[in-house]
Amino acid sequence: MAIIGTILFLVIILFAISKIDSQTNRYGYKRNYYRRYRKYKKYNKRKRDITELRLENMNAGNISIKKIMNIEETKIFFSMLKIFRDYNIYKQVSFKAFLDAEENTDVWKTFRDFYCDFLITHKKGNKINEPIAVIEYDGAGHFGNNEYIKEKIKNNDFIKEKLIQRAGMQYFIIKEEDIKTNNKFIDDKKLEDYLNKIIISLKSNN
Repeated sequence: MAIIGTILFLVIILFAISKIDSQTNRYGYKRNYYRRYRKYKKYNKRKRDITELRLENMNAGNISIKKIMNIEETKIFFSMLKIFRDYNIYKQVSFKAFLDAEENTDVWKTFRDFYCDFLITHKKGNKINEPIAVIEYDGAGHFGNNEYIKEKIKNNDFIKEKLIQRAGMQYFIIKEEDIKTNNKFIDDKKLEDYLNKIIISLKSNN
């Protein structure tokens, strides 16, 4: 009888332990579920708040369109299309579109707000669409109309050049004296000659 009683006691103990484990697992599952649910709700609320804020900001002022190129830039662009036949040319490209770095890091912040006048990429072969060079045009209004803006733009241009070189690309600046007659009108021949010099440099380095 003592043996039977001991066995019965052990069975009861094991049954009780299994019930406790079952309850613990169930409550643990519920805690994890509600934790995920609260996180999901918080994420969706934040997403909704950002969307609503953007909609409010959108209605806070007027939105209009603006030209992406002035007359001189347009002339340079179409000359490039004629001369840079072995390359793709893109206008007003964000540095974030072709320079890669982990978002929100210090290095990413150095170029997140920058744009280039012209981006040159390979047109064919195994390097198709790979960026090869940036070309900037320093036209009459490039440096602004006061010393503070001029200094800021000069500093930004310097950083741009270093970034492009750090990425292993070529950086070119087209200045007014390179392509204009008396700094007034673009000379087609001077422009063509200067662009051909860029082509020679591109081909010799790739």
